[in-house]
Amino acid sequence: MKFAICFSLVAMFASIARASDSGADFMIYDGISLDRESLVMVEDLLSAPKFDAVFYDDFPMELCPFHTKWECSIWFRKPHIKESISLPSRSIGIKNENALRAAINRGDTINMDAEYAKPLINRYRTLQKVGRICCTEGMINRLQRAGATPGLIYKFLVDDANFYRFSDRCLMTTDEELSSRYPRTATANAVSDARDTCLCQRREFFDALLAPFDKFSDADFVYTFEDGLKREHTVSITDDVQTVKAFLSLCP
Repeated sequence: MKFAICFSLVAMFASIARASDSGADFMIYDGISLDRESLVMVEDLLSAPKFDAVFYDDFPMELCPFHTKWECSIWFRKPHIKESISLPSRSIGIKNENALRAAINRGDTINMDAEYAKPLINRYRTLQKVGRICCTEGMINRLQRAGATPGLIYKFLVDDANFYRFSDRCLMTTDEELSSRYPRTATANAVSDARDTCLCQRREFFDALLAPFDKFSDADFVYTFEDGLKREHTVSITDDVQTVKAFLSLCP
């Protein structure tokens, strides 16, 4: 059973416009011509031995309670002092749950205008927003540590909004998808690490945020939206949530 949830989402770089209808990867951003060159430049930086050295050698591995560099890198980056934050409720309320379940059982089309659906939809939108911010900051941090110039970082982020969508889809992208699209690249590895760090450092928050979806895992909510370039994207909320929850279960 599929339920269409359609609305317009303004992306990070809404002022970007396509310069050609030929399908070529050529865009205009505030008068600057852009192409896929930045991914090649980023790949060169992230593939350099000095990046691996900076990324791992700072960690005293003998003090880490885990056995892999991946686990230890996340463990060492976890803040030792956490600000007190209010976690989201693990429920959207019995009234909303019952109304949504009844609508699903009747075969109704669920949209964002349904009052009982808003709490669930808002949680997914929060997942997107937090993921976009966290993944963007994660990639910026990795590029800075690799020695990227501010100009290259800016160019990569703009190209990302146009082509790659690492920041938009970081939390919901599996290693298999990254390997399929960008096989054996350091950039894909950096995106994967940014994803794992975002999720594992905020595991309690994401666990609470996504808890209400457990009661509706049998329904495939289809989410359609337009990005800043008016390109239409359709994703499955159910699949995205299950993907994120699977990553959370792997956190050290």
